[in-house]
Parts: sequence; C-alpha cells; structure tokens
Amino acid sequence: MAIFSALLRAFLGVVRARLAGRCKATGERFGFCALLVVVVVTIASSSSPSLPSSSSEAPRLRVPGLVCELLVVDVAAFSAFFRAAVAALCASILTRSSFAFFLAAAIFWPEFELASFWRQVAQQRCWWSCGCRILSFLTKTPSNVQWDDHEVTNNWWPDEVIGFPQYEDGTAVNSLYHNSLQAFYEFNPLVEGQSIYRKQQFGAHLEIFFVDYRSFRDPNPENSNPEGADMMGEEQLEWLKQSLLESEATWKIISSHDPFGIVTGGPGDRDSFGQEDPAILGRELEFQDLISFIMDEDIKNVISLTSDVHFTGHVNMSPDRAEGGFTDFKPFDEYVIGPIHAGSFGPNFLDTSFGAQYEFELGPLTLGFERFPNFPPTEFNLQSFGYAEVSETGELTIQLIGIDGDLKYEVNLMPEV
Repeated sequence: MAIFSALLRAFLGVVRARLAGRCKATGERFGFCALLVVVVVTIASSSSPSLPSSSSEAPRLRVPGLVCELLVVDVAAFSAFFRAAVAALCASILTRSSFAFFLAAAIFWPEFELASFWRQVAQQRCWWSCGCRILSFLTKTPSNVQWDDHEVTNNWWPDEVIGFPQYEDGTAVNSLYHNSLQAFYEFNPLVEGQSIYRKQQFGAHLEIFFVDYRSFRDPNPENSNPEGADMMGEEQLEWLKQSLLESEATWKIISSHDPFGIVTGGPGDRDSFGQEDPAILGRELEFQDLISFIMDEDIKNVISLTSDVHFTGHVNMSPDRAEGGFTDFKPFDEYVIGPIHAGSFGPNFLDTSFGAQYEFELGPLTLGFERFPNFPPTEFNLQSFGYAEVSETGELTIQLIGIDGDLKYEVNLMPEV
C-alpha cells in the first residue's frame, strides 16, 4: 500500500500540475465526466452565463474569451483497490467544473429478474456512495449521460434472444432492455421520455453530439450485408446530419461509444461499423452516408471521441487509402481513449474500407505481447486517459496520457475556416 500511495500521490500531482497550467481565466466553468469515457470540459470567461438545459434544442451559450478543457478516461471495471484513486482524481479535476456527462457503462450487466436487476443497480450505486468526493460532486453538478452495451448485456441488439451460460435459454434481450432503460432514466438525471441521442453546445467553440448506437441497430450478424444494416437508424442518422449542418460551433465532436474504423467483436458478431473487409458493408453504409454528407455540405472540423476497445490510439481515415471504392469524403479522425482501470488488449484490427490507419496505438501488441491477452490493470503502462483543450482562438489540442502522468501522444489541430 505504501508503494501504491506514493504512485497515487505522484500521479495526482502530475494531473493537478497539468490542469493548473490550463486554467487560463476565472469565471463560470462547465465540466463533463463519464464512467466508460470521462470527459471534463472547462469553459472560462469573465461573464457568468446561465447553465444550458438538457434539451437537444438547448439555447447556445455565447461566452466571450472562451476556453474549453476536456479530460477523457475509460474507467470500466473498477476494483475496490482503485476507487480511492479515481475519487481523488475526480475531486482534483472536477471541482473546477460545473457540468458533467456520463457516456457509457454506468450500470453493468443487469439480470433478467427485476429484483436481481435492482440488486445489481444498488451495488453500482454503492460505488458512488463509497466515493464521498464523487458523491459531493454529483450533488452539485448537472449531468448528461450516454449508454452502450453493458447497461444491458454484452454486444446486444434489439430482439436478440440469449441463453446459457449467463442467462436462462430463451431470454429475450428486450426484457433486459426495458429493465435497463427504466434504470437508466431513474439512475441518471434524465427527463422521462428524453431522447438518449441529443446534442449540447458549450460556448462558441464546442458542440457535442451524443449518439445512441444500441436502441436502433440491426442484428450484429447482418453487419456484413452488402445492402446495409442500421446502426443509428434512418431518423437518428438524419438528425445527426442536420445537427452537424446547423452547428455554429468551431469544433463538432461526435461522442461515438463504438468506433468507426476499428473492428470489434468476432465473426458473426461484428459489434461496431467495420468487419475487417475492404468492401463497404452493413453499418458502414450509414457511415458512408454521414461522411459523404459532411463532404457535400462542406461541414468543417468534425472529429470523433470513442472508446469501448480497451486500448488507446488515434485512427485517421483518408480517401487516399480507401479500399472500398468510395473516396468522396474528407479525412476523418477518431481519438480512442484507453482504460484507466480495466483489462487491456489490442490494438484491434482496422477496417480499410475508408482507409483507416493508426497514427498512434498503445496496447499489448505494441509492447511486444499477443494482441488479445486481456491483461489486468496491474499492467499500468497500458492504462491511460485523454485530455483535450480548445483555446480562445479555437485551436484544439488532444493528449493521450498514461496514468503515471507520462504524455504518450499529442496532436495540435487548427480549425479549418
């Protein structure tokens, strides 16, 4: 414990130092945090704007002298050993902020029976109660939330039927889904009936688009269909396209809880967009529609923050490398946030339909191990978080940082005008 305490003090000291250097002004601040992906955004100005509403059509903030800061961390699968570290980390960073959003995995693996399900929820709520600093933060801070698969069950889709060994044979995922959806709205600060997919602008330089890749997707086995398969569904895809078109923010960030260019799941269970096939198949037709629209409408400065894959990296997709026969799109970047305390594996294979290529990757394979060992979090050199900052002039800086505070990767992006 003495060694752990020393490492924790050193780590938090580095985090505090990094954040202190980025606190450029005083005034109203807004922050975001998540379980699977933690994003902290600080907006500083001399004015004191009112808090935005949770509506997808919320009025935009207009903040002179804007500074935005983000911290992005994948913190799935906590153990008791690390809770104190995360509580201190959150206290150190989030006390600067006054807004939070939770992107995924706030509730893990609910059971089929509702009574058992609520016992699972109670156990998850206990985690927050144990961290008094986090509890204090949550009682003072408005939140946005987002979900992925583990609020229901691994890699699920609507109308799926599952069974042994985790569930009784013939268990309808829709039953789990409805239980989970009820818990999701009751557990989180959401208005009943509010859409899970929505958008929120924070000042002149940042708008975030929260998608829902779970509720409207076609079955994973259909993800190789050359005629296409839904991920967002027609209505949500049209909403995202029009929202990007209407956005007046400098940077438009898609909070994508599954990656666009990275292959996830095995054969017959491809859970994200790609299939490790150069042809444009299944859900990739939705992504093609999206990036084609961005190109046709000349929408500028669209990037993605993503997670789910238990390693960290930067993926660039470029028409110059696209192997799917479609090249009418702008280069597209997604930044993959690694785990801060979860099993590590990968980096996963890429789908080359849109020319996906790693600009940076950090996982067991890059350190000389096999690709999918699922190393425990004690392999701390594979644990990491992300940090991003939008300056007053709109320059976006993204950093991927090890939990020991070492900078692993950094990129500075000037906005296209």
